[in-house]
Amino acid sequence: MGTKTELKAVLHETLGGCAVLFLYVVGSTAQAQQCPPPAPSISSPTPPVDVSAEVRTCRNGINFFDDFSWRIFAALIWPAAQGQRGVPDPSQTNFPVNGPLVFEIYKADWETFPSPKSPNPPPKPSPWSSFAGTSNPCGSSVNISWGDLVLASYTKFGNLGLADFGPFFVGPVISSGFAQSASQQAYLRFQASYNKTEHDQILAKGWYLQSKIGNLTFCSNGATLGGLACPSENSIDLKSAWMDMASVPANLRSRYYIKKAWVLDPTSDPANPTCNQRDMGLVGLHIVTKTPTRPQWIWSTFEQIDNVPAASGSGATPTTNTVFNLNDGKGNAGAGPMPGSAPYCEPQPGNPNVTCPVVPPPPAAMPADASQAVRFNVTRVQTIGTGPTTTPATNSTYQNMFAVAAPSSP
Repeated sequence: MGTKTELKAVLHETLGGCAVLFLYVVGSTAQAQQCPPPAPSISSPTPPVDVSAEVRTCRNGINFFDDFSWRIFAALIWPAAQGQRGVPDPSQTNFPVNGPLVFEIYKADWETFPSPKSPNPPPKPSPWSSFAGTSNPCGSSVNISWGDLVLASYTKFGNLGLADFGPFFVGPVISSGFAQSASQQAYLRFQASYNKTEHDQILAKGWYLQSKIGNLTFCSNGATLGGLACPSENSIDLKSAWMDMASVPANLRSRYYIKKAWVLDPTSDPANPTCNQRDMGLVGLHIVTKTPTRPQWIWSTFEQIDNVPAASGSGATPTTNTVFNLNDGKGNAGAGPMPGSAPYCEPQPGNPNVTCPVVPPPPAAMPADASQAVRFNVTRVQTIGTGPTTTPATNSTYQNMFAVAAPSSP
């Protein structure tokens, strides 16, 4: 019998009802069989190198991608070693309620890529082990050190526009569920970051300069690029999503991983930016990993359980809440549905080709003040999976393991 190679797209739901789209190639033969799923484990602070080779020969290949995702998640929420970047503390074997955690200590994009005010050419970014100090988007009045979380950027909307509708990096995604009035609306904040393997390549190759951007190839374990051996750790990108906790009722706060963060006020003067410390709850974590057998990268997404309603039959983890982070739970009587195209244009001062408003839509400039933005309800539109050998079953297994290992954790 011949061998068929098939491209599959799989939507993957994880910790709190998250959706992940995996694109991967599966080789299937007439002898392909249902394989035992991998034995789950959350005991290693080291990210896995690759998905199991069994994914190519087993009908239930998604089980192996799910397992890879949960293992790398466990490594990234491991307690961080004091004073070090991206390094776990192996002496700590319990998952804490409070950080800093490994993923929080990765290098943020604003630490490497120059601000629009930088001279041309800009100075070389700081090395991996350094911390921002007073050179940060919040200005010299804020001194950033190990363990600090900064949800800011060098442009007014830079960390608000990572929810992409199309040609513009736009928003807003508004934490609308708990807002009782427009004044309580708040934009979700995003942070993009990466590990040492990727950071060192960016610096060595000068990829922080627009003139150097071209066909970029990042490292994976065991690869050789330009005659040089890659580090043992794969290239890892992260994008975390954070919600202002001000309007969340006190009795629900224990359901969130909460971090005190420096948050940029987008209504402040860009020449004199203002950052305030806010309680921010983690509501999403995207993990993107380039592995030896997956040069197109593996995408894994974890989501706080109360982001959106768990539609019947969707495979999402059920929640008892009736109000949600990104959905007010009122159906047609509440906020409008999520638009099919970008509702706003994000001004880009460094790009004269982008002006607001623009034609065709979006029709209006994105307001700096979230209270002036039109909020909408986010809903889940893709089925995650059902059945005893699919993603929801793997999620349940790992969720139960974390509940035992960290009973006081969100």
